[in-house]
Amino acid sequence: MFDAAQSSRVGEYRNETAMLQSPAFQTRYPESRGRLLALADSFGKLTERVAARDHPPSRTSPSPIAIGMVDGIEKAINRRRSLESALAELEAKYQRQPSPELARMMEQLKAEIATRQQRAKTAAKE
Repeated sequence: MFDAAQSSRVGEYRNETAMLQSPAFQTRYPESRGRLLALADSFGKLTERVAARDHPPSRTSPSPIAIGMVDGIEKAINRRRSLESALAELEAKYQRQPSPELARMMEQLKAEIATRQQRAKTAAKE
């Protein structure tokens, strides 16, 4: 049977997964992002194994792994922000504490926004 201790563990693992994913989506360092996401994925798999141990999925229910993947994707989509909002956040941070790195990041974001706007205008004309 699915006891309270196991339920508590599943919840704890799910929380840990979410706590690892959050900084992964916010960091600008690809290597750190990859490591955090890999660790979060490990916790996600552990969560599904513990949850499925006493409750094997019925043939009509979706796989717990598939449910976990969908939940992860939904969380990632909900946490996404537009380039414009990212730029606004960088500009606010730059106002508080200017640095060459922030200035470079802002210029790169501005260039990417301009490129996407130009692509959209070109696609609209076609």
